[in-house]
Amino acid sequence: MFKRVVWPVLFTISLVLIVVFIGGLVASLVITSTEARINETPRQEKQQTGKPVVTQEDDYFELLLIGDSMATGIGDEFGRNLGERYVELVKKETDVIEWKVVNLSVPGSQTDDWVRLLQDDFYVDALRTADLIFLSIGGNNLKEIYQATSIAGLVEYEEALNQYLSDLQTIMNSINELNPDTQVVFIGLYNPYGASIGEQKIQLLFEWNHKTQLRTDDKPNQVYVPLYDLFKYHQDTYLFLDDFHPNEDGYDAIANRIYEVVGKMK
Repeated sequence: MFKRVVWPVLFTISLVLIVVFIGGLVASLVITSTEARINETPRQEKQQTGKPVVTQEDDYFELLLIGDSMATGIGDEFGRNLGERYVELVKKETDVIEWKVVNLSVPGSQTDDWVRLLQDDFYVDALRTADLIFLSIGGNNLKEIYQATSIAGLVEYEEALNQYLSDLQTIMNSINELNPDTQVVFIGLYNPYGASIGEQKIQLLFEWNHKTQLRTDDKPNQVYVPLYDLFKYHQDTYLFLDDFHPNEDGYDAIANRIYEVVGKMK
């Protein structure tokens, strides 16, 4: 009697366990197969479309700074350059693309320095990849005339201006030849000395800026950004302790002016 009852029960239990084991094995195989298809799907789609996947790191807008200490940010207590300040303004409006700011400016440089530098492969390569260029140059060319205490400095003005304009044309031609699609923003000069330099020198600065604008504003991808009026009434608040370079507020004002003239560019 006992055997008649036990054996059917054991057989039933064994049959149930076999069914459960097979069911679990099948479920496991299905899950594994599904995970494998999920992991392979992106690779399969990439092969089907034939298009490479562009990562966020590869997709950026490059801003190149060249020129003198203005582009570098000398005088800014926080060590930020004009490019970084401009990008901050752009990102307040849109953050759909990454920015890369490359600062190759050389404090103290004049236009003839950049005529030579732009023959170097390092700078040539940088120009070729830039989407946007900030160019600040000329202040050091004019500085000696600004600071001259005799008429001798004024006599040399025409020669200095003509050489500056010739160098500037060479620089702009180099940029256009290496990267005709890049946008070039030329930053004008302000007067850090105020009325103390005299009306005659102020008029020379007006002429300098005017002729610069004529050379840099003649192509669709070039724009001149004036700064003279920006500093005229804010010398006490916009200049650094050296009374020549902008301070943090001055650079903020310049970046805002560039943004007003140029916009977000992208």
